[in-house]
Amino acid sequence: MPVPAGLIASYPTAGRSAVDVRPNPVSPANVLAGCHGCRMANGAKGPRAEQQMRDWAQAHASQCRA
Repeated sequence: MPVPAGLIASYPTAGRSAVDVRPNPVSPANVLAGCHGCRMANGAKGPRAEQQMRDWAQAHASQCRA
């Protein structure tokens, strides 16, 4: 499967969905994470934004059943 442009990381959920981490196209300083299953999302900005969203996405994916 081809990787969508801008995708930083994707974590699979138990329900066979995914939580994606990608840059915010409106503000490159922001990084967003969103679950395709339950539609929960989060965002962060600053120098650690990417790592914060990777951590959040991985934690969410491990618990989400969507």
